[in-house]
Amino acid sequence: MRKLKLLTGAEAIIGLSGWSLFSYFSMRAVTAIIWLFGIRLNYHYLFVDESVERVTLAAFSIIALWATLVYFIMNRWRHYNYKRYAHLTRRKFQPEVTLEELCAIFSVSPEVVSTMRSRSWVEAAAVNPLPGPH
Repeated sequence: MRKLKLLTGAEAIIGLSGWSLFSYFSMRAVTAIIWLFGIRLNYHYLFVDESVERVTLAAFSIIALWATLVYFIMNRWRHYNYKRYAHLTRRKFQPEVTLEELCAIFSVSPEVVSTMRSRSWVEAAAVNPLPGPH
């Protein structure tokens, strides 16, 4: 009985794998056929001499109308957002660190802090000036 259940489970896995592969490859083939049919259909309706005046011009005029409409809407939206939000200052910056705070952090005199601020290159000391366990 156990062997029969094991065989049935293996057959189910093999069958499911086979059907999955079959559907994967068949959908690829169906998609390729539909693309070829769609390309031929578009060529027939858009670029054949009899239909150039009728269908092609209508299709391109609809596309141009949509593009113009989308451009107009996006341009109006840009102007609305600029008028609505351009003057707002929503960024809140932290206040600058004062000279006293820097002196307390580095435990140095105000002259050393002002020298460090004025230089473009500051070398750190190898010894930790802050109190604490070493």
